[in-house]
Amino acid sequence: MHTSTDTPYHRMLHLIQKHAPRLMREGGYEVKERRPKRTTFEPHEVRRMVRLSAAGKSTREIATEIGCAPVSVWRQLKKHTTL
Repeated sequence: MHTSTDTPYHRMLHLIQKHAPRLMREGGYEVKERRPKRTTFEPHEVRRMVRLSAAGKSTREIATEIGCAPVSVWRQLKKHTTL
């Protein structure tokens, strides 16, 4: 229940107070392994992305093979092909 005097800060503290004991008992959650952030690609990697795309692979499949995020593949394909 929220009153008109509640602030986001008070609501946040209420949620922590309410849920922290259960979370402490149950433990945290497992974080999936994160890929390192890729800002640049070698020319041979870009050529491989283009070849895989031409072969019908999805951006997600290409990203898994290259080791980057699907959005990175999409950006590179956008630059180097006519989608």
